[in-house]
Amino acid sequence: MLIPAFSRTMRLLAAGLLAGSAAHAQDRVLRVVSSDSEPIAYAFVQANGGHAQLTDESGRVSIGSGKKQILTIEVRRIGYTPFYGKIDFPDTAITIPVVLPPLAQQLGSVKVTAGKIKSSLELNGFYRRWLDGQKGVTSAVFIGPEEIEKRNASRVSAMLGGVTGVSMSRTSNGNTVVTSSSGGSCPMAIIIDGRQVCAAAGCNVRDYSHGLTDLNAVLIDQVIDIGSVAGIEIYKRGGNMPSDFHVDGECGAVAFWTGARKR
Repeated sequence: MLIPAFSRTMRLLAAGLLAGSAAHAQDRVLRVVSSDSEPIAYAFVQANGGHAQLTDESGRVSIGSGKKQILTIEVRRIGYTPFYGKIDFPDTAITIPVVLPPLAQQLGSVKVTAGKIKSSLELNGFYRRWLDGQKGVTSAVFIGPEEIEKRNASRVSAMLGGVTGVSMSRTSNGNTVVTSSSGGSCPMAIIIDGRQVCAAAGCNVRDYSHGLTDLNAVLIDQVIDIGSVAGIEIYKRGGNMPSDFHVDGECGAVAFWTGARKR
């Protein structure tokens, strides 16, 4: 009786592997490149206004398998002309190139000997964590420089408005505090360039029974200006926050990375 049971198990495993291979074989991919066919890494990609995705180092991003359909695709990368248009996707595997011409005027030939200068987001692992998120490693929400430019918010609190899991609350003096949307007065930890920003009363405040005040909460629009923000990571309560942030994350955390958004 053990042999038939083993055979059934092996057949089920084989069927699962074949199904997985078939699904992967049907994957539809966008490859974002510049006018000279060089891949554009970390480009912002949206299909039908849905969840924003990021291209990898080879300029690729998966749109997933599915039926034959026409999707409205938006692609942005700082320093390049955005793409916005409809693309006809078949129900079979395909790689479709999207070309983003550089915004800067082309000059004559210049010999460059220095290596590429990495942005603060690359140096601090922002894009690596975002790509990990697309693989299901983390449940964080990422807002990159392209989306920040697109939203054109006047304040950080306005930029975070509408993000799932995040609420904007007010202190007794009317100042804005970033809180968890899970209910109650639960301020999220605020991290700027890897360091936690503490409230005036300190980082270990836990008693909010008398409400939020200018002393026991971080006043988000007073500690960081939207013009200095290059990228944002939002970790909701219970999310798998990176250990290198060094915060407890009881109510979740919002990490800001500063730097120039323009290339």
